[in-house]
Formats: sequence, structure tokens, C-alpha cells
Amino acid sequence: MANFISPNKISAHSGYNSQARKLIMNVLHFFRESKKNPALLEGKSRDIAAKALNIGTSTFGRIKKTGLSTPTKKPARIPKVYFDDFDKTSIANIIKEFYKNKIAPTLNLIRSKMKERRIGPSTFSRTTLWKLLRTMGFTFKAIDRRVHLIEQPNIKLWRQRYIQRLNQNSANQNPRPVIYLDESWIGCNAVAVKGWVPKLMKSKRSKLDKQ
Repeated sequence: MANFISPNKISAHSGYNSQARKLIMNVLHFFRESKKNPALLEGKSRDIAAKALNIGTSTFGRIKKTGLSTPTKKPARIPKVYFDDFDKTSIANIIKEFYKNKIAPTLNLIRSKMKERRIGPSTFSRTTLWKLLRTMGFTFKAIDRRVHLIEQPNIKLWRQRYIQRLNQNSANQNPRPVIYLDESWIGCNAVAVKGWVPKLMKSKRSKLDKQ
């Protein structure tokens, strides 16, 4: 029996995918059938090989021309936007500052402040910032309305006027009696009640939510 050495031997350690296994079984079946029908081995070597592999002659011709070369793989996509640790720390500080000033931090507010302080790339989308905040451990959820509402600009102004009038009344030689009425409720739908908070931070809800 003559020995045959293929010019393109495949290492057994490289493994075979399902497509390669099908081709192997096709070749095995073809040569088993050729023993029963020697006419299968007649013709051009290209046609015989195509029959053995059970593929079209045109497909076989294309593979023969390209040889073992495979289509060039596209290089890994480089992220268009990159934020380093300094940027992330600065963003976290911006969110803390918003809460310190009793302001609900939204994407637009955070993004505007980042551009103002030149934090991160010169251009980036809201979606990019949203993904970044999620990876940093923040989530967008409801904030306690009672805490947020009391520090709204219009509420601050009313409180200042109220305290001024109390002081003026107390300084008067004939102060008027101060009469306290029942609690006044402000429309809860008129204020923003959501912001970015750490995932571990529990979001409280006021009784207004249950009404």
C-alpha cells in the first residue's frame, strides 16, 4: 500500500469544528461507495474531490484559488470615548456637590457641569454618560420628595421672607400675634424627584406617593 503525505496536515490538537467533521464523514462515505462503484473515481481530480466533499465544483474552485488564506479579521474596535480614574472621581464629586446643594443630579446637569470643568473627552453623548454612570455603580431612581422639595429655590425664597417678617414683627414695639395654620401642601408633580444615586443607597418615598 502506497503512503500518501498531505502538504497541509492538520494537528490533532487543534480540534475540528462541526463543519470539518461533516466534510470528513462525506469523504469517508464517498470512498466507501467508490469501492462498490469505481466509476465515481473517474474524471478530473477537482470534480472527484468536490464529489467526495459533497460541495459544488464552483465552491471547490474558489477555495482552490484562495488556498489556506482566510478573510482578514477586522481589528478590534477602539472605544471612541475614554474616561480615566481621575475623570470618574471628578464625576462622583460633581454628583455629591449636587446633593450638597439639594439638587437632583440628572444626565443633562452632570454633562453640563463636566463640560464646564472640562472633565473627560470634549464630546460625548448622553448614552455614553449613562453607561459610564452605571459602570461606576450609580442608578437613576426616585429621591425622597420631602428632602428635595424643602430646598427648591421658590421654597427657599418663601422661607427667607417668612423669617424676615417674623424678625420684623418681633422687633416691633407692638408685635402682632403670630397665628400658625395647618400644614400647606405643594403639588408634588411640579418638582423633579429622580436623580443618580449609588446603587447601595436606598431611595425613600414620601407619603405623597401612596396617595
